[in-house]
Amino acid sequence: MNPTAATGRLTAQIGARTQRILYGDGTAADAVAELDLTAQVDRAHLVMLVEQKLITPDATSGLLRCIEQLAAQRWQPVLARPAPRGQYLAY
Repeated sequence: MNPTAATGRLTAQIGARTQRILYGDGTAADAVAELDLTAQVDRAHLVMLVEQKLITPDATSGLLRCIEQLAAQRWQPVLARPAPRGQYLAY
């Protein structure tokens, strides 16, 4: 049996029309604004994870640096990638 059968998970990339229906026709500015907000949540999540000793301070620092580098580049490395399932998963 196919391991993704009956799971509801996509087994192939969705078409352009379906992508527009699911994710809209947002602009690059919309994507940047969304990623800015997502990064805020991720920063807070990383602080909580290190405070709960679920990840190390070094790992947290490295991840926060990556987020800051992407944000400083206005998310261009993320926006330049295909995102058939949305920008969040590309990020």
